Amino acid sequence: MTDLRADLAQVLKEHKYDLVKAVCSCSDFVQVGLRCDPETHEQHVAGVLLDAGYRKPRTITTLEELDALPMESVLKSAEGNVWESLVGGWFETCSRACHIASDIALPATVLYEPEAS
Repeated sequence: MTDLRADLAQVLKEHKYDLVKAVCSCSDFVQVGLRCDPETHEQHVAGVLLDAGYRKPRTITTLEELDALPMESVLKSAEGNVWESLVGGWFETCSRACHIASDIALPATVLYEPEAS
């Protein structure tokens, strides 16, 4: 989890303090006698984002990983096409024409993965 926190902190640094100022309510810390250290400000906001549910999108790079995704998963291929796993194979969302998994350009980003039941 700390790697993700570091990744988020780097994104915040790159975008200066626009997002940090919008999300971090340092005045709340002052009210309870705490201080938000400028050196760790991005780390604080990264923690807020993680607590709010942010997760780095997962990337699929092999057919084995693709085959392991549960039914109803949705992903975006390297070519930008969006695919959904349904009974009978992977379906491209714009056409609903059935395509086999080997037709999906990898790497692909998982947009939605249903919870295991």
